[in-house]
Amino acid sequence: MAGATERVLAKPARENSGGSHGHAACICAIMENTLTTNRNQSVHDKVNHRVDEVTTSVGQSAQVAADRVREADLTERAAGSLENVGSYLEGADYDQLVEDVTAVVKRHPIPAILAGVGLGYLIGRLTS
Repeated sequence: MAGATERVLAKPARENSGGSHGHAACICAIMENTLTTNRNQSVHDKVNHRVDEVTTSVGQSAQVAADRVREADLTERAAGSLENVGSYLEGADYDQLVEDVTAVVKRHPIPAILAGVGLGYLIGRLTS
């Protein structure tokens, strides 16, 4: 900006060497240049601020939508799993259930023990 001011000052000084008209024109040119720069900067700042607001809003909306999709997907999966378990329990006889539970406990003993402890705790709380 200093270079532009020097050029503005030098031009009237060459055209009107020593006259007050040259200085007045120079001051007017500097003021006009400053006002134009301030207006352009102000508009630029306002546009940048608005763009930031819009992008932030869109980003937040996208996150909310993604969370809802995840929740819906988990709900759908849980409903499907419960439906499968219900169908299995309806169609299976006692001997098949015992056989399947035994196979699961043999394959995954620690989770089976933890599930049994948790189930026993829940039953104890419900009945007391």
